[in-house]
Amino acid sequence: MLHTITTFLLPILVSLLALQRHRGAPQEISNVPRDLPADVKAPLEKIAGTEQQSETYGDRLNSYTSPKERKIRSPPANSDAAGVCDITSIRSELSALRSELKAKVPCVPASETWCPPSWSLFSNSCYLFISRSLNWLDAQKFMSHLVEIDSAEENDFVYNLIRMKGVTVALIGINDIAHDGNWVFTSGRPLSYTNWRQGEPNNYLGTMEDCGTIRLSGLWNDVPCNYTCSSVCERCKMAWNKF
Repeated sequence: MLHTITTFLLPILVSLLALQRHRGAPQEISNVPRDLPADVKAPLEKIAGTEQQSETYGDRLNSYTSPKERKIRSPPANSDAAGVCDITSIRSELSALRSELKAKVPCVPASETWCPPSWSLFSNSCYLFISRSLNWLDAQKFMSHLVEIDSAEENDFVYNLIRMKGVTVALIGINDIAHDGNWVFTSGRPLSYTNWRQGEPNNYLGTMEDCGTIRLSGLWNDVPCNYTCSSVCERCKMAWNKF
């Protein structure tokens, strides 16, 4: 009897181990032998049923996602094991989608709100200072959303945040990469508030200074996008409403 059970279980257990090691690769384990003892067959059928249910949920989820979202979730059909898929392009598109989402769904007040650990609350947003030295594009990818300063009050808050950290400059979410001289937020919105240092922005000595920073004075300065320094990111505060 033990030999019979082992004969049936061995290939199934091998499949289960392969599934655990390669979670992203579907494994077929739904063909459970009919002549196994009931106490052995029942848990195997449960595993197979769970796998089929997971696939059904996955198919249903795919039906609700847009073509752009599916492009981000799945690599191109012709990509090979070496990773031909352009990861940088996908990350950039994902960052753009996040910025687009923030523009369409602004932070709104709620009866109870909070920020994640290490984040600071101001008005309807949470802010995080990043000491790691990054250029503007890498900071935007790393943090998903650089701070978009909409008012003098918010500018003062960000200024005090970097002052308390003891740094002299930090990247913020403004740029004129698309059209020189036309400064916008990373979400694509036109600037609703500015606090440029006198003579800025200026493309100093003919350099392409297409990305923005806030200085220790609280004033803004344009810098080349490959300039590296600390940065400040922003996100909506977490919210729930009492009923």
